[in-house]
Amino acid sequence: MSQNHAEQERRKFQLERIALFSDAVFAIAITLLVIEIKVPIVSHENQEIFNKEFSHALMEMIPEFIGFFISFIVIGNYWRAHHTIFGHVTDYNRKLISLNTWFLLSIVCMPFTTAMMSKYIFLNPTFFIV
Repeated sequence: MSQNHAEQERRKFQLERIALFSDAVFAIAITLLVIEIKVPIVSHENQEIFNKEFSHALMEMIPEFIGFFISFIVIGNYWRAHHTIFGHVTDYNRKLISLNTWFLLSIVCMPFTTAMMSKYIFLNPTFFIV
């Protein structure tokens, strides 16, 4: 195997590492979305009262569920776009690694921003922009 071919194989492997790391970040971000949703704690001896209280607690969580589903779809779409882009990438440099890292930073922030927006849904949307 020529030294040039060995270098190409090494760079191809390194590019795969970048894509695999990115896939892991996406997977963790999606997992963190659902971890933020806590099962409501309701305790009552009477089954009928328990059912009403539990149903009420779940209804209060609707903003969290909506935030979860929207963020899941957004992260999924970003992953699909990332996957498509990396399907065309044949080599990498520091700039690609830096841009990819900054992009992944925006992905890992989504579980926090989703939780915040779901919890404080009553706030003016411009609050979240500032």
